[in-house]
Amino acid sequence: MSDPELPASAAKSPGEHLRRINAFALALLDAQDLDDLLWSISDRAGEILGFEDCVVYLRVGDVMVQRAAFGVKGLDERKIFNRIEIPVGEGIVGTVAETGVAELIADTGEDPRYILDEFPGRSELTVPVLYEGRVIAVLDSEAAEAAAYGPADMELLQSVANIAAARIASAVVDEKLRRAQDALRQANEDLERRVKERTVELERQREQLRLILRSIGDGIISTDGRGRVVFMSVVAEFLTGWPAEKAVGLPLDKVYRVLASEEEEGWVSWRERPQLAEGTPSESGEWILESRGHERRRVSESLAAIQGEAAAGWVLVFRDVTQQRRVEEELRRTQQLESLGALAGGIAHDFNNYLTIIQGNLEFLSLSPELGPFEHLLQAVEGARQASGQAAGLPRQLMTLAKGGGPMKTRAVDLVPLVRQATEFCLSGSNLRAELDLDADLGPVDVDEGQITQVLNNLLINAVQVMPDGGDLRVEAATRTDDSGRSWSVISIEDEGPGIPKETLARIFDPFYTTRDAGSGLGLTTAHSVIQRHGGFMKVSSEVGRGTRFEVWLGSSRAKPIVAKVPPRPKAEPQSFHVLVLEDEEGIQRILAKALTAQGHRASCVTAPDQALEECTRAQLNEDRFDVALLDVTMPGGGGGSKTLARLRKIQPLLPAVVMSGYSDQMDLEHYQSRGFQAALMKPFSLSELGGVLKEAVDQFSE
Repeated sequence: MSDPELPASAAKSPGEHLRRINAFALALLDAQDLDDLLWSISDRAGEILGFEDCVVYLRVGDVMVQRAAFGVKGLDERKIFNRIEIPVGEGIVGTVAETGVAELIADTGEDPRYILDEFPGRSELTVPVLYEGRVIAVLDSEAAEAAAYGPADMELLQSVANIAAARIASAVVDEKLRRAQDALRQANEDLERRVKERTVELERQREQLRLILRSIGDGIISTDGRGRVVFMSVVAEFLTGWPAEKAVGLPLDKVYRVLASEEEEGWVSWRERPQLAEGTPSESGEWILESRGHERRRVSESLAAIQGEAAAGWVLVFRDVTQQRRVEEELRRTQQLESLGALAGGIAHDFNNYLTIIQGNLEFLSLSPELGPFEHLLQAVEGARQASGQAAGLPRQLMTLAKGGGPMKTRAVDLVPLVRQATEFCLSGSNLRAELDLDADLGPVDVDEGQITQVLNNLLINAVQVMPDGGDLRVEAATRTDDSGRSWSVISIEDEGPGIPKETLARIFDPFYTTRDAGSGLGLTTAHSVIQRHGGFMKVSSEVGRGTRFEVWLGSSRAKPIVAKVPPRPKAEPQSFHVLVLEDEEGIQRILAKALTAQGHRASCVTAPDQALEECTRAQLNEDRFDVALLDVTMPGGGGGSKTLARLRKIQPLLPAVVMSGYSDQMDLEHYQSRGFQAALMKPFSLSELGGVLKEAVDQFSE
């Protein structure tokens, strides 16, 4: 309660002093928070002590901030519109805050530290509020008269400050705690709001991703770390024949069942992919996918691990390329016809030359009695033999060129003789000069020899066509290493033609695109497709007026290359074999019989598989078993090759065998070892080659 009739001098009475202090202390008990406490201090101190003015400054860092005011500076609504802030060490209030010592100024006009505000006081009383030796606030009172305060007033105001100190310190801590709690609550509310918003956004993105994955054209299957299906796209459901609701939770090998090829048997597990072993997600090649309904399609796939501290799962992406491969095959066949037509002139020219040599030498042989000694006859025969051997090479190259189908990479091939032969073949009859730079140490490659030959023919024929007036053609073969350290066998063909403009260069591998009036525009498309299916790639660089360079990159193989099938003539003493010959062409049969007899062998020749079985049975009964069988692949009505061999070995299990054929793409000839044969002969062959191959077959079977 205020006591306005009681003058400030009454505070000098000890009893009155104590009464006012008690009244002040009781007034502080009702304060709620820091603001309420500070306003209560200023109000009660001013009323109880009878001051005209009483201001509470609270220390905030290095600044004293006006928080409450009584009297002239105070307002009934407890608001300060022009808050005063005084740095510690400035003014009378700042000095007391810095020193912690109360000051009584009798005349503020004589003190330069006085800071003038809305109430120009003539005298000022300022005391510190100390808590644990630190100034936490200042109580400041000003009066309109000079010398309005005395020592008793200072003592009374300091007593008030001392009583308020602990309550102010506690309220400051409470306010900081409340603000921290408010900030924490606000942060939690903000976090919950953001989490909710993010959850909604993630769910939206998840739904959008699910719709995208279910609508794209590729089949997508994702698995967990154990390889069990967790997601399937609509296309994956269609291609595999498994609805997603039934496939989820099943092992991937049960849902996604693939074969290496139509000819191979046995499912290939997704865990056997080389990309998994190397930890490098990439294209995994092409496979034959069999659906739940036993429908088969050719698919191209890629497989990648979901990255993490451990394998969290895998993502399999695959697409149906069945129709695409059929179109490519048709394009390749069409292009083969174009290639054959382009080569016809040169082949006819060389073939006619060879025939002329043969005919001339044979005519010379027929007239030999009138022409001279016996040596001339031998020269004529040798000339005819050499020419016929050269002529025999042309049909072989044509059959290689015409060979189609998917790549059969069953053996490592030495590229050097392949490149040399293709160059000589394609430049036959042309006016181009080839400059060959072939690395003799070039590593072998796992390729389909016929298809790679076709690629080389396409590129070489292209060079012939762009240089109709002749020129030089540079052909190179060397080993290169890419940035990852992988070794590649690279074949480059560089011409001196007109070059390709930049706007055209990007389209040269497109089907049916050509810049020439003649041609279908399929040669480069076919070459590009074949190399891609071999796991390689092609590069092209060109400059208008300075020629074009094509590069074919094929992955090197660790296997040894297949050498020519003609074995060296054995140094040991010749052996005599009992040979079973199955050949339906009587002319060839007679030549084989004469040749084998001349080489010291015994030959039993038959024209049908059943006759071969009868001969083998008779030989067994007479204890005169055959040492080796020479079997033709093609028989009228079927039954030749591996089928006959299987039946013969039921009679004589340990029977070495050689397969022969005039067709280079026969499965028995291409994969003779897997068909049970020990050697193979491609027609036509020399008689000396025949004897070496028979010995090779017997020696291999006996190892």
